[in-house]
Amino acid sequence: MESINVSSEDLGKLKRKLSITIPKENVIAAYKKCYNALKSKVNIPGFRKGQVPQSIIEKRYDKAMQQDTLEVLIPEFFDKALKQENLEPIGRPQFADLDIKNKEPLTFSAAFEIGPEFDLPASDSYKLEKKEVEITKEDVDKQREYHMNRSSKFETTEEPVGDSDQVSFDSRSDPENENIESKNDYSYNMDAGYLELEYIEALKGMITGEEKTFEISYPEDYRDKNLQGVTSKIILTVKEVKKKVLPELNEAFYKQFNESKNEEDFEKYLDGEVKELKNYENKAEYRKELRSQLENLLTFELPEQILTEEVNYRVKQQKEQNKDEAVTDEMLKEKAEKEATDNLRFSFFVQQLLDKEELKVDENEVGRRFQMNCMMMGMDPNELVKQEYGKQLYQQTHGVIAEETVLDFVTDKIIK
Repeated sequence: MESINVSSEDLGKLKRKLSITIPKENVIAAYKKCYNALKSKVNIPGFRKGQVPQSIIEKRYDKAMQQDTLEVLIPEFFDKALKQENLEPIGRPQFADLDIKNKEPLTFSAAFEIGPEFDLPASDSYKLEKKEVEITKEDVDKQREYHMNRSSKFETTEEPVGDSDQVSFDSRSDPENENIESKNDYSYNMDAGYLELEYIEALKGMITGEEKTFEISYPEDYRDKNLQGVTSKIILTVKEVKKKVLPELNEAFYKQFNESKNEEDFEKYLDGEVKELKNYENKAEYRKELRSQLENLLTFELPEQILTEEVNYRVKQQKEQNKDEAVTDEMLKEKAEKEATDNLRFSFFVQQLLDKEELKVDENEVGRRFQMNCMMMGMDPNELVKQEYGKQLYQQTHGVIAEETVLDFVTDKIIK
């Protein structure tokens, strides 16, 4: 690449300033290109369309031509200067001295921050205790029960509501309270565990068509602030009761699990599945422990601008989440600074280790995890990824997999 005239200044605290000179030949060529784009579009009395001299267009459209020319030249020469000086900016650069004139060289400046330079922690800096995988009969039985329940069906019954039944019901507060949601044809599995305990206890033993009134008291720290400390009567009507019917243990059932043929094959499948789940749990614990240790191991300086932006973003989020609580700005900022500092240092650590060890992020896993997130939100991944929110979600997913890749790499180096 042809060298250009660049002077570099170290402003301290990871700040750099480049003064970059664009030769007049490039300025002339950029103006010419801009002129050619304009001449067929403008109408000036006394001249045929497309035949207006460049000097006339420059006088008439001076500001527009300056702006268009800068938009062509600044990114091009800034990129060349960065490559020549072997610099990579973090965040948005601040450009100055952009007073451009045709047939004259332009020397403009660009101030920006760069990423920190730091040494990666040595392997013996970490302290991880190897977790052995132990599979118990209870673990296997629990996994068996999980698959049996997933393959079960529900059949309508006239029997009372039991602990594992599926029940459809209506409910409303008495007297009506707009803050207490009425439920119509609400379907609930009695062993799901997310309804308030008062609802569950009231439903047990009821039969189809039965109506019952019970009292519910919401705790002072209830998630809905409008219901905190509220006590109300609820009128409950059971519409339908369905009993859980477990699947028959036959060839068709076993075949679902890695083409198992019998109980013995199914047992082996369950053992392998439990082992895989235990390994995943251990891996998650290793990752969590390494993240905690890295908060103390990573102490390098951070770029001020990106840190400030991250802190402000977190303070804004926390204000929205705590708008009804007596939390001062100082308290929010202190917490945000700690979180932002740890998060940014970890991000730089992840990227440096990815680069140094040439680690590859599993793009198939990124796609699988992204699709799973979309399914949980009830959205089409092919459509969501075209939207700005979807693109951000995909990038966030990619970042999570990158972090896991690095933490797993460190774990494998520590635990043989």
